[in-house]
Amino acid sequence: MVIAIVFATTTPGWLPLLIILPFLVLSDVISNVAGLVLQPLIKHLVVDEHLEAANGYMMAINNTLAMVGGVIGVSLLALVHHNFTIFALLNGGFFLLSWVNLFIGRRQLLVTDRQFSDLVKPADTHLRAMMVAGFAVVRQDAMMVYIISMAGLVNLLGNAAQGLLQLSVLANKQMWHGGYGTTLALIDAGIGVGIVAGSSLFNGYLHKIKLPSLVNVVLMMMVINALAVLFLPRFGLLIVINFLLGFAMGKLNPKYGALVTRIVPEEHLTTVAGLLGTFEMIGVPLGQVVFLGIANIFSTTIAWYGILGLGVILIGYSVKMMRRTTTIN
Repeated sequence: MVIAIVFATTTPGWLPLLIILPFLVLSDVISNVAGLVLQPLIKHLVVDEHLEAANGYMMAINNTLAMVGGVIGVSLLALVHHNFTIFALLNGGFFLLSWVNLFIGRRQLLVTDRQFSDLVKPADTHLRAMMVAGFAVVRQDAMMVYIISMAGLVNLLGNAAQGLLQLSVLANKQMWHGGYGTTLALIDAGIGVGIVAGSSLFNGYLHKIKLPSLVNVVLMMMVINALAVLFLPRFGLLIVINFLLGFAMGKLNPKYGALVTRIVPEEHLTTVAGLLGTFEMIGVPLGQVVFLGIANIFSTTIAWYGILGLGVILIGYSVKMMRRTTTIN
């Protein structure tokens, strides 16, 4: 509502931007904290053998809503003739509907929360003590070290490749299908559909593959994607590769989340999940700065060779770690 008022009462410039940005940051912070708070409740409510399926269905629902929401958002913006004040009011209305939904189900939520609180008491509510305890849980297990290191490195490689792909498509009209923007949107849709398919389908061979092997499948698809851009840049091939990459990610992420939920004690789960998320996100700006920097200083081709080399190195590292963590499933 505040953002709508800002749009209605100010002219475009730095002032409205400086007012709006803190609200956007606060919204993202609250959203991330809410997701972390849900982790121990999910562990409390879902039996271990169903954790992966539960994570997969939640991931599929979230990705489906993200794709559909993007289309609806663009359509609504066009319907209101790009009037951002009205659009912000609509956005606030959807948040209000979400609150109404939570209000209606508040009794069930309160009962669940009370049951969980009776069973699990944090060892120490001081932030510093919780962080120290979280790091201790991470350091004591080779599985956790593997999970953290690979999550950050795979995220680094994937986001760097995504940025490079945008530059490569822009520079090579041979990859276009209906224009630059349409091409990128269709490739992103291919990844999104793959993630939804992978996370919602729990039968088949990939479901039985252990987590380190799934990490290697994702890394190999990233390497194949780099090879395709370098030597066979065709739109149809890129769609297929990115769909398969998304499918493998859709299998990997629920298994990854279920493993963390199973092996971390409930009283430390929120802290450890937060630490994992932090390590995952650290790789995003680092990978983009390094590889997009190489692309700007030298060329996108050299940057793609860098992606290719790093992907091969990570596959070797993952295979080495697999031998040390044979119990990961």
